Amino acid sequence: MSTQNPIHRSFFAAILLGALTVGASAKNKGDIGSPLPEGKAVQQMDNWTITGGGADFTGVSDQFHFASSSASGNCTLTAKIVSVGDDSAHEWAKAALMIRADEGVGSPHASIAIGHGGMVVFSNRSTPGGETRSERATKMSFPIFLRLERKKDDFTSSYSLDGKTWTQVGKTMTVPMKPSVLAGMAVTSHSNGSPCTAVFANYQMKR
Repeated sequence: MSTQNPIHRSFFAAILLGALTVGASAKNKGDIGSPLPEGKAVQQMDNWTITGGGADFTGVSDQFHFASSSASGNCTLTAKIVSVGDDSAHEWAKAALMIRADEGVGSPHASIAIGHGGMVVFSNRSTPGGETRSERATKMSFPIFLRLERKKDDFTSSYSLDGKTWTQVGKTMTVPMKPSVLAGMAVTSHSNGSPCTAVFANYQMKR
């Protein structure tokens, strides 16, 4: 595995390809809400293996691992989710694409996730410390492609079986955020104290 700083490598790839791939977050900056165990994100070529604990990113307070980078203005996140957890994982252990106002536990956010049990969910929190609203799609199987789009304060999510034909999940949601946000990949075990490992492939953030 290359020891080159993934953030630097991703920066130059962004210039060449017109897409920004998130670098692994530094320790103590990737965990939201102090989940146990501490999370980690490892990049190997086009694959990201991300481990997170935490209760979830729902309700009024979040606890999960977030491998993210800064983003400003309109952007689109895409990734193929290869797997979420092993046979011991909770049905609602989740891997997601997320855009988030900040690192606060009650931060406004929008995300599209798939659970270990195959349920695809579009979630958002529109106010700091407010309740999280969710809309579900049909239960799916792995691997699956996810996409999250931001246009100003409007967020739209969709999934695809082949990365070409997309199906929107629910309706477009309005989540007020400043132009500068955090965007990336999120993993929660839905059982704080127990880790869950998810594999993402071909993650991209396009502006």
